[in-house]
Amino acid sequence: MKPRIIRKLRWTLLPGPFLIGLVIFSLYRLPTWRRFELISYDWRMKKSVEKKVSGQVVIVFIGDETLKLLGQWPLPRYWYASLTGILKEWGARVIAYDILFLEESGDKVADRELGRVVSEAGNVIYGCYFEGKLAVKEGMISGEKLLEAPVSLGKPTATGCVNVPTDEDGVTRRYPLFISYQGKLIPSLGLAALINYYQLPGAAIKRLKGGYIALTVKDQERRLPVDESGSVWLNIYPELNLFPHYAMVQVLQSYRLWSQGKTPLISPEVFADKIVVVAHTAAGTTDVGPVAGQERYLKAGLHASFLENFFQDDFIQPTSRAVCLLLPVAGAIMAGLTGVIFPPAVGFLFIFLFGCLFVWVVFWLFTTYNLWVEMMPSLTGLFVTTLSTSLSQFILERREKNRLRSIFQRYIAPGVMEKLLGDPSEIPLGGERRLLTILFADVRGFTSLAEKISPEEAVELLNRLFAVLEEVIFSHGGTLDKFIGDAVMAIYGAPIDQIDHAQQAVLSAVEMINKLKEEKDQLQVRIGIGIHTGPAVVGNIGSLRRMDYTAIGDAVNLAARIQDLAPAGEIFISEDTYTRVKEIVNCQLIGTVQVKGRKEAVRVYRVMVNQDSARAQGGLL
Repeated sequence: MKPRIIRKLRWTLLPGPFLIGLVIFSLYRLPTWRRFELISYDWRMKKSVEKKVSGQVVIVFIGDETLKLLGQWPLPRYWYASLTGILKEWGARVIAYDILFLEESGDKVADRELGRVVSEAGNVIYGCYFEGKLAVKEGMISGEKLLEAPVSLGKPTATGCVNVPTDEDGVTRRYPLFISYQGKLIPSLGLAALINYYQLPGAAIKRLKGGYIALTVKDQERRLPVDESGSVWLNIYPELNLFPHYAMVQVLQSYRLWSQGKTPLISPEVFADKIVVVAHTAAGTTDVGPVAGQERYLKAGLHASFLENFFQDDFIQPTSRAVCLLLPVAGAIMAGLTGVIFPPAVGFLFIFLFGCLFVWVVFWLFTTYNLWVEMMPSLTGLFVTTLSTSLSQFILERREKNRLRSIFQRYIAPGVMEKLLGDPSEIPLGGERRLLTILFADVRGFTSLAEKISPEEAVELLNRLFAVLEEVIFSHGGTLDKFIGDAVMAIYGAPIDQIDHAQQAVLSAVEMINKLKEEKDQLQVRIGIGIHTGPAVVGNIGSLRRMDYTAIGDAVNLAARIQDLAPAGEIFISEDTYTRVKEIVNCQLIGTVQVKGRKEAVRVYRVMVNQDSARAQGGLL
């Protein structure tokens, strides 16, 4: 063996790669370098397979629709009292409020009512909050100023802190189990819910060596992997919609129907023996921030994700510090050997392919076994050692100087490095273009009606109306797109193809009008309906945080404009719809009208509705 080869092997197998691996490992303990590994962690979380829920965690959210119907923010406390009583009566095992009641509301009657219900329920957990900076002391997060609910709001069965600290880059990835305060350990909201769910005594929770906190549940020890601060790495569920979720106003209305012996919109069984997390989701009331895999995330989902991780034993497990050190050292040694055995270009290609294989393996371990193997230190060790070996060959073999330089200039390019770093790509959005029939139905005079009745009566009226319209839409194969205040949008012809989608839409409209006539004593409202047939884009459309199956396009806008023209109890359709239903429907030409947003005028027809004939002939003359 030539002396120069021997010298290279000595450097490769002995101090060089080991020192490189050790230095890289040390660098990635620093916040600046650590951030690159956390970016790769977020990429793996974002690209993880779709998660499934156990159904043990239910979310009741207080969103814009609840505030619209029950009042502006902040809601009076008696609504929370009503919700708590309903959930208790319907069998919820734990009710955890991710809402801070840190002071009296000013309405002493409502506050006392909430306090009474909470005290009597015996299964309510209030959220508490640590103000100021949190610090890690003696292996535990510590806080100095704790804010809790006043005594006048009752005696909950427990309190749980809602603080979820971020990492140094401002992204939340971990969930603390406890926060130390004045010699006591305050559990997180999620852990407090588990403790009360299983009725765990203090002795059932203990910290083990090796980075675990153990919970003894039903005589079985469950180990939760924790870091140096006593926090678990969450397997974050990207959307709250993955959990069983219901609006607060829906729960209240369902209870009213149930207590009257009627069929509720929400079955009481969905809350039985479950942990119910109550959280705000309305604009301006929510705690939103970046988490692993998501740029904007409702922090209430962190508590739900923690609970779901526990029920499915689905926490992220980091590898040990010894493995974290071994991998970059081993990668550096292998890269050094490759540089000795193969020519520079071949060696670099081999390392590149090996690096890609390594990325695939660690991604597979993360998504399949929730095992977090640090990726960036090993990749850095591979390519830094490859570079070092190549530079060594450059010094030893002067004749290959220019060739080596061109090789490395070619392969270590910014675009290649970005690919290796694994920058996440955008979630593809959009849908497909299809011929659809769109129906809009709007309550006429609802604003003036709402002024004459109470909010509760308005909610009940809308829910009963929407139930009727929904039943009609579904019976004709339509898709209920959305409720828009006191209006309904439906599409026909998607997602399932309908040859007669225009006919079914008109049949739906006639049946809606006739059903409201039949129930005029119970539903004292009248609607105007607009229908148009045309091309639209339909599919999952939205943002990274939320996507809905809906239709967009000029056809949708035109249907809405035609609906604006229809008086109460009337159905207006466009000429495009009329040409498809004229053989089975009797219509009257209204005329050519100019609608807002369109240059060309539109021919509009009125569907002639006859209630007696509707029963015998499908609703049309």
